Amino acid sequence: MRAVPRNPALGLAPGVGVRVPRRLLPALAALAATAAIGAGVLALTGSGVGERALPTGPVLLDGKPLQSANCAAWWRAPEGERTQAIQALTRSIGGPTPYGPGTTLPDGRVHRLFDTVCTPTFASHFLLYEIYVRAAGFKSLGG
Repeated sequence: MRAVPRNPALGLAPGVGVRVPRRLLPALAALAATAAIGAGVLALTGSGVGERALPTGPVLLDGKPLQSANCAAWWRAPEGERTQAIQALTRSIGGPTPYGPGTTLPDGRVHRLFDTVCTPTFASHFLLYEIYVRAAGFKSLGG
């Protein structure tokens, strides 16, 4: 068995550790990944409780729904689709959360972000919503 590092955020008393059998670690990792992907899909499809659906239906980028739109789709899509995709991602990511509205970025900044991150050929499979969420997480909250 391998010990999981102690974490006060888990509500464990100091000195109390959690031991997870080594054979369960891959299953736990897969479960965590599935939960994270499911949360992202729910956020992008507007299926959360109390959220309003997008007024124009699903937004597609190069024929792909935003959940699976990647850098390759970004480069193939016409400018109008890119703008719609950025606006839809901003609405979805900035939607209500239990802690207030989500952090978003200005449209022009998102456009430059995607242009920059998607430039290398190895980035062709990177998901646009993942790029956006990570960049928005670093947005300064200062004045």
